Amino acid sequence: MASAKYHDFIQRMASFGFPVKFLREVESGYRILPGISSQVLPWFNIMLLEPDEFNSLELMSTPQLGASTGIENIYHEATHAWVDIHSDRADVAKLVSNGVAHYKEAPVEGGQTANAPRLFQEAVASYVGHRAASYWRAIEATKNMAFMLNIHKGHPEAVRADHALLNRVPKNYDNAMNQRVFGYQTRCNWCAQKQTSKLISGEIKRFADTVLLESKIPDQFARAGSVFDTWRKASRQQ
Repeated sequence: MASAKYHDFIQRMASFGFPVKFLREVESGYRILPGISSQVLPWFNIMLLEPDEFNSLELMSTPQLGASTGIENIYHEATHAWVDIHSDRADVAKLVSNGVAHYKEAPVEGGQTANAPRLFQEAVASYVGHRAASYWRAIEATKNMAFMLNIHKGHPEAVRADHALLNRVPKNYDNAMNQRVFGYQTRCNWCAQKQTSKLISGEIKRFADTVLLESKIPDQFARAGSVFDTWRKASRQQ
């Protein structure tokens, strides 16, 4: 069942130091069920998650690549659910009101008229999902390179290539965390997503960073903390 897998997902993310408080609130306030497509049904307090969202998470305990897509999508949908659960809370109501105003008349791909409520909802959910996935990609890359350095021990050319890839992780992380354009809308569930080019507001970023992400996912790799230390130490020994 999706609810059991979602609970296991929370436990795994917590073990890596990720923000999970809001995920737990969603677990308490929503029914989490398997679905053909991942989406939130706020009228019924249901979050549907595709089985495929969890399949890639099996890679989290190994030095392989591929878990970030599931992480991004689950954090994205859980953000929608959390905002709905707390819609009557003063700070959330203010965020929504100001966020909708921020996206009023925002430019949308294809010249569509802006659907400001949808653009706001997708902007904040996409921002949270993107940050969580980008943080994981840095962990994944650092962990994988430490593993490869151990495999390539005694092979100087391979070790140099591994170090070159490892040295890109901080820049890739910083570039990903510097992204500020989020938000899209669709005319129907099966229609193509039309992106906006409008930057998220400072208020949306601050709220997402502090309340949802618990100030655990910084803008700079240099401030990312001890979660990377084990693999950084391992790589320095090669």
